[in-house]
Amino acid sequence: MKNRLIQWLWPLALLGGCEMVRVAQDTTIELPVALQQAEHMRFANPSAIFSDENQFTGEFEFTNSEIGSWAQEREKINEEFERSGLMDFLLFGDAISYIKREFLVTASRTFSFELMAQGALKGRSSCGIFALSNKTETTRHEVHYDIRSSFNGYDRRDKTELLCTIQQGGTSWQLRLKAAEEKAVQVELTSQDMSYTVQLINRAYAIFPGEAGPEHRELPSWASINAGLLFSDADKQALAAYSFVGDQKIWLSQALSDSQRELLLSVAYSLAMFHWYDGDWQPMPQRLMMR
Repeated sequence: MKNRLIQWLWPLALLGGCEMVRVAQDTTIELPVALQQAEHMRFANPSAIFSDENQFTGEFEFTNSEIGSWAQEREKINEEFERSGLMDFLLFGDAISYIKREFLVTASRTFSFELMAQGALKGRSSCGIFALSNKTETTRHEVHYDIRSSFNGYDRRDKTELLCTIQQGGTSWQLRLKAAEEKAVQVELTSQDMSYTVQLINRAYAIFPGEAGPEHRELPSWASINAGLLFSDADKQALAAYSFVGDQKIWLSQALSDSQRELLLSVAYSLAMFHWYDGDWQPMPQRLMMR
């Protein structure tokens, strides 16, 4: 009895001497030196129910948002049937059959919004999300007692693509993001005459409250892949950084012109809406870190 009491009290004694567990306030990305003092904007998670919800960021307003529903099509690519034999019937009193079906599923949805400042239109973004998935469905049916059966489904996202057209004055910009299982994300931002260099940021930090201020603790490499994006000009000057981890946010260089700032804000909010309305575009385990 005494040994059991010690075994029960020992974990409590350990807990009594432990530091209280701290919960991360947010998650963020590693910034280049040029952006560590940059303007920082954070986007609040919009409601998925109301498609015309406006959002304000400083002097800017994201308005007239429209979010379409998912449209899906699927094609059966394989079907397997298996039935247990006499031995299962003798041992378990029933015969069991399994039907496994595999489908190729294509899905798409659209969204759009306008960027306003002091009542003037600064940009309009129209985007489409396109996803390709492999879906497996398994039905287990107990043949002898035919009223009992069970169903199980599993989806695996293979490819995702985001295509956006951003109208800014008389210039049309194309934002393209490609994500595939076990591959690095590819992002392009181009117009007919110009382009930005977009690089992945693969280092992220959890932010904890500390006595002397917020503390940054680096996340493991497997949780930091595709954590953010760095936008640079032709001279490799860092102009903006975007974070997919934690709250969606962007850092904007003080060297940006007004038109560049407005364009990159439209790009950032397009990425935010993509992330909010397609939570499956990132592979595991990164998907868990970016909720």
